[in-house]
Amino acid sequence: MKQQEEEYNYGWKVIEAEFHRRADELFDFQFRRRLEFGTDVADEYKYTSTNKNYKKKKR
Repeated sequence: MKQQEEEYNYGWKVIEAEFHRRADELFDFQFRRRLEFGTDVADEYKYTSTNKNYKKKKR
């Protein structure tokens, strides 16, 4: 019983470590992406509403 409990706890520790590793990678990726663009919004999303308004005015 004791060995099963230790194996169970070890399994969860491995899962928790992997979760934190992946969360850190994702945070680093998002942080670098924001630094690259110099804003909190990526370029592909920056002008979408402006473009829609421009098309409406053009008609």
